[in-house]
Amino acid sequence: MSFVRDALSLLATSTIVTPIGLITSILLARLLGAEALGFYSVLNNFTSLAVLLFLFGWPTAVVYRIRNRRRDPALVASTGLVVIAGVSTVVVGVGLLCGDFLREAVLGGAPPDAYAIALLIIAAQLFARLFVALARALGRFDLSNRYVLLVAVGLFVAFSGALGLAGASLRNAMFAALGVHVVASLGIGAFVLRESGLSRQLSTKELSQTIGYSGRSYVQSIAGQLHEQVDVLMLAAFLIDPAEIAAYAIAVGVVNRLKIVPEAVSGALFPHVAELDAAEAGSFAARAARHSAAWAWLAALTLGFASPWLIPLLFGPDFKASVLPALVLLPGSALLTTYMVLARFFMGIDRQGVIVRCQVSSLVVNAVLNVVLIPIWGILGAATASLISYGLETLLMVLAFRSATGQTILGTMLLRPSDIQDYARFF
Repeated sequence: MSFVRDALSLLATSTIVTPIGLITSILLARLLGAEALGFYSVLNNFTSLAVLLFLFGWPTAVVYRIRNRRRDPALVASTGLVVIAGVSTVVVGVGLLCGDFLREAVLGGAPPDAYAIALLIIAAQLFARLFVALARALGRFDLSNRYVLLVAVGLFVAFSGALGLAGASLRNAMFAALGVHVVASLGIGAFVLRESGLSRQLSTKELSQTIGYSGRSYVQSIAGQLHEQVDVLMLAAFLIDPAEIAAYAIAVGVVNRLKIVPEAVSGALFPHVAELDAAEAGSFAARAARHSAAWAWLAALTLGFASPWLIPLLFGPDFKASVLPALVLLPGSALLTTYMVLARFFMGIDRQGVIVRCQVSSLVVNAVLNVVLIPIWGILGAATASLISYGLETLLMVLAFRSATGQTILGTMLLRPSDIQDYARFF
């Protein structure tokens, strides 16, 4: 299985999805308005965080069990389905019981109907993440790519139809998102399970060993997602105006477009690193990190020059406030590129503890800075907190990678002349 092929397929998918996602964001901003978009952003961050919280690291364990431990895909798939079905039932049930508390304490008073729909979206995404992991473990990146494309195109079409025909409201937007995620999850599930098969018997040994690996990856998954999502949730907790949260969400959404290269590289890297010995994996990961960082910084500089006029042009003059937070977030997001790739190396060699230490340290710094800076600077304070903590997280990861592999800091972060040959092979 070719790492380059898989990485390029993910990159091509991201390249297609990115403008679609941007257009969808513009559509929501212009149709929903600032207040409804603010609630939508909070609920969207809530669902993303909840999905990782209740996956318990299972997707990474699925890839590791199939690619590294050579386990039967049918058995891995059946075990995962049983676990995710049980977790989804509990999440929706407990979420409904605790709805009033969560809406007021965490979600800034989000409407009850929109919150209930968000719980169902969480369940759909839990299954989808399992199916995506199975597809990648089987080397079927084409199936996971189709899922990503279906969600992106589906959200644009659904939002256009639901908000244009049924009325521009938060409830209609959430219903549209739910429909897309359910259809996409069922679609990829049908194809992946046909590929993997299903086992009629469940193995307690398979369950316990998968839990052992997933438990180690679970903490780092949660810490990482908290680090990326805590700013929006803390803005809501500090009762910041939903319009300001919407402006910050736009800034984050624009900056997150930088992740298309590292997400493609890291997504393909993990299954391949899991098959290599530690020394070979270290050299391979350093090379991948150098290429990812170079493209991320080039994109950050380009976006930095374009943001002051591009954001108001695309999203409307009401979102001029998004420009400054975006400019602050850009270098932090570029730095995070190196972290994302190297984290996959440590996952591939089953040393998630390194990732956890980096994430928890930077998360604590991020949370403290948010508490201090949000009351003073509002959304700019949240952006500054993220910039500092992303830089710290990347520094800690690079130092840990050097200790584990002997790769130098500059050799991990800066392109070498010999790296240019990698591009020459394509011409």
